Amino acid sequence: MSSIALSGNAAGAGVFTIASPNSASSYTIKLPAVTGGSFIASDASGNVGIGTTAPLTATANRTYLSLKGTGTINNDGLGVLQFQCNSAGSTSPNLGNIEWALPDNTSSSSLRTTYISSQAEGSTANNLGSSLGFATKADGVSGAGTERMRLDSTGRLFIGKTAADSTVAGFDFNGNGTFTQVGTVSSGTNELVVYNNTSTGGQAQIDFRAANVEKGNISWNNTATTYNTSSDYRLKENVVPMTGALSKVAALKPCTYSWKIDGSAGQGFIAHELAEVCPQAVTGEKDGVREDGITPRYQGIDVSFLVATLTAAIQEQQALITSLTARIAALEGATP
Repeated sequence: MSSIALSGNAAGAGVFTIASPNSASSYTIKLPAVTGGSFIASDASGNVGIGTTAPLTATANRTYLSLKGTGTINNDGLGVLQFQCNSAGSTSPNLGNIEWALPDNTSSSSLRTTYISSQAEGSTANNLGSSLGFATKADGVSGAGTERMRLDSTGRLFIGKTAADSTVAGFDFNGNGTFTQVGTVSSGTNELVVYNNTSTGGQAQIDFRAANVEKGNISWNNTATTYNTSSDYRLKENVVPMTGALSKVAALKPCTYSWKIDGSAGQGFIAHELAEVCPQAVTGEKDGVREDGITPRYQGIDVSFLVATLTAAIQEQQALITSLTARIAALEGATP
């Protein structure tokens, strides 16, 4: 039998035709439509086409679901795949998913390992917003995939979290250009880096935080950019004047050198030598390596930490100069 035809009422409602091509494992279903009818077609490889009698051809062990519309872009129809919740006013926020299942997931409660989910968001009657979530499944963890990233109804992007929550680790890219990174440390979760999209000079554009306490920032004042370390008196205690700065400066070993990478000239300090005098100005360890035990982890220097020492040394030196000047003046005054 080459075809099966079923008829409905006189108006043609419910009429459809199944027509079998030469291959017994292929079929075409023609559904009633306003003009011409629409098609669901399957070929011998299991590929399915909607709106076309010729579905895409499978390659590399792939099976295709292709959709073709009546519009034309480069002579091809424009197909649309749409998901819709059960009914208008439904209380379920889920609008539909695209899911990937892994049959080997036999130890999990769900074969669904990866999915993209659309959710209704907000409370505006007849005009709800929507969000889009992306989920993956961790290796060795039972259950379905877990949402890792969300684009909410305001255009705000969350990575590693699904909402604006400073106690949850992840990234928060606000729709207005503000960026926040929240990282996990041993004591809990903290905001680590906060980027503020501001046009007001003098305000921090990048904050560096620990335990949600600002430790430094990068700011600008319309003409210059400043790199700031927290120095508020409310963060400090046991404050006493610095002493012995002149002897520390005398112990410093400023030097000139050439960079190995290009032979260019430089001047400054050697990190581990400076650490012996002013350890706060140096990061890293001498001869440090990374986790592989081979790749060097180089030391760094922030010479701004020398400013207080140099200032105190100048003050001590000036006190000596003032004292010696007074003594010389006294001696000269006593000379007959």
